[in-house]
Amino acid sequence: MVVQKEPDAFLPDLAMSLNNQSNRLAALGQREKALEAITEAVTIRKQLSQVRPSVHEPELRKSLQVLSWLYKENNSGDHS
Repeated sequence: MVVQKEPDAFLPDLAMSLNNQSNRLAALGQREKALEAITEAVTIRKQLSQVRPSVHEPELRKSLQVLSWLYKENNSGDHS
């Protein structure tokens, strides 16, 4: 089984799914859950970027932008 031989093989896809989940949760107004998902995506992408920066840093930057936006939204006081 691929997962047993290469446990990190699916991490890029997991990070992408978490990033997408965060976007959807934010759109539904569930900012805390969105923050949890994007924080996990950033953690994974940081790890991946340490191994192959040229491949994973662009996606890490995108996730960090989402994280930054969510922090800004959560601290704005507008939780409508």
